[in-house]
Amino acid sequence: MATLLKKNYLEKLLGFLEARPAIGGLEISDVAVRFAYFSGKSWILKSVRIPPGVLEAGKAKDRDKLIGALRELHAQILGTKSRKRINAIVVVSSLDVYS
Repeated sequence: MATLLKKNYLEKLLGFLEARPAIGGLEISDVAVRFAYFSGKSWILKSVRIPPGVLEAGKAKDRDKLIGALRELHAQILGTKSRKRINAIVVVSSLDVYS
């Protein structure tokens, strides 16, 4: 029992000392921007619909509305008053990718 407690204590201590930057996956498509990240216990998924015509075939047609959607998504993830940043791996439309 004492060995198990020591092991749990050491795991928690190492967890505090280990650098783990907040990171998630950001998908930008013609219909929505989506963000997924792991909170340490479960996966959190957030999304914002993009109005028609803002993105077409992977190209931004209305920059201001796209930025507005990204800001709304940021507010869902970190709150409206937060100036924090979170790292993201970005996935964009593959329509302009040639092989």
